[in-house]
Amino acid sequence: YFSEISEVTTESGTKLIPCDEWKFADTELDLFVLSTVDADLGLSMVNGQIVVQCSSFRGSRGSNYWWRFGPCKQNTSRCIPFITQRSNGLANKAFALMYTAFQLNWPIALGLADGYWIGSDF
Repeated sequence: YFSEISEVTTESGTKLIPCDEWKFADTELDLFVLSTVDADLGLSMVNGQIVVQCSSFRGSRGSNYWWRFGPCKQNTSRCIPFITQRSNGLANKAFALMYTAFQLNWPIALGLADGYWIGSDF
């Protein structure tokens, strides 16, 4: 349980994955863009592919590990931290959380942990 995203550091041991390394199933982000009308989803185009854009925040050591949505974008003290895991190389359940945050205007900060296999510490 975390009450603020600043409580989760990106020092060794936490194993959060930078957003530019998040991988999704083939059409997940395409569906997200098509099913939303928000102009600022925290997504961008890189080499013809939609990728997640994440924001730095105080305490993150300058790296981009958190996708922020809704009121969380303007004020990190309002963020509700969610962490999901990478499974089989994909950002497991990240799309579902991103879509739900959009639909319900949740102020979430979504992180992706490297783990969920035998011997992992997540």
